[in-house]
Amino acid sequence: LHQVLERLIDRPPPGFFLLLTATASREGELSRPLLTRISQQGSIEKFVTYDDYSPVDWVLQESRKRGVALGRPAADLLIHLVGSDLGRLAGELDKLGLVYGDRGPPDEEAILHAVHGGQSASLFLITDRLGSRDLPGALSVLEHFLADSPNEHPVLIGILARFFRQLLHVHSLEQAGVSEGEWASRLKLHPFIASKVAVQARRFTGAELEAILR
Repeated sequence: LHQVLERLIDRPPPGFFLLLTATASREGELSRPLLTRISQQGSIEKFVTYDDYSPVDWVLQESRKRGVALGRPAADLLIHLVGSDLGRLAGELDKLGLVYGDRGPPDEEAILHAVHGGQSASLFLITDRLGSRDLPGALSVLEHFLADSPNEHPVLIGILARFFRQLLHVHSLEQAGVSEGEWASRLKLHPFIASKVAVQARRFTGAELEAILR
């Protein structure tokens, strides 16, 4: 198996993607020689999952400690904006605790304005502006995104394609009479995001969305 893996890495077929899983608590526990060999042939994307708890549960618990007591949709939105790195999430929770600790938990709109999620938040704001058909607003965020992440064009294009595919999917489901609650459950979207996507999808015709994707 090791030899087969080495041959695939050294001579990957066109369009080849390799998915590897490992039980580790930090990156240093992964195989450095293997990561180096793969990086010589292509790019590496890392995704973190948790065995004993959901990041949402961790955010809920930590937000209570900081006096902001986020609800589950707000915690899910925070992770959507910041990512699953616990250090970055803790930093944003500290900030929310300082701002909202004596004012009650922030709602979703307040979180969107308060959280600085870097690349993830910029991509979210770009799609949010495009979903509102606010091209100048989207271009303004895009300018900052490209200044901070000049080599991330593939990520940007992928996010935009996924976003407009989602709008087209929602548009088609609503045209077929599927309720918002049902399609939100199918797409695994929490209520705040689902409501925004529903409004965004209704701003476009099916023909417009198909043309955008082409």
